[in-house]
Amino acid sequence: MYSGNWQYLDTLAAAYAAAGDFAEAVRIQQLALAAADDAESLPADASAAQAPPAGAESGEQASRAVPDAAAHDALRTRLDSYRSGEAYVEPLAGS
Repeated sequence: MYSGNWQYLDTLAAAYAAAGDFAEAVRIQQLALAAADDAESLPADASAAQAPPAGAESGEQASRAVPDAAAHDALRTRLDSYRSGEAYVEPLAGS
């Protein structure tokens, strides 16, 4: 199983759903949830030790970003939407 960046996987799942491929959106969103769970299980000092230089974010560091409770809820909500055949579209800023 791919255990990459949960944020990238979440975006990929949204793209599949927007294209109407809800089965693939569900599959990818489940991977995003698993990757988010993996990120939570890292020791607290592991992400600090791998921090990129100031002003830069490496793909490795991004994949270790720990989701908060709201992010987890959003991942699960989008999974439920994809299962229901509904795509996720992020609201425009200021709307």
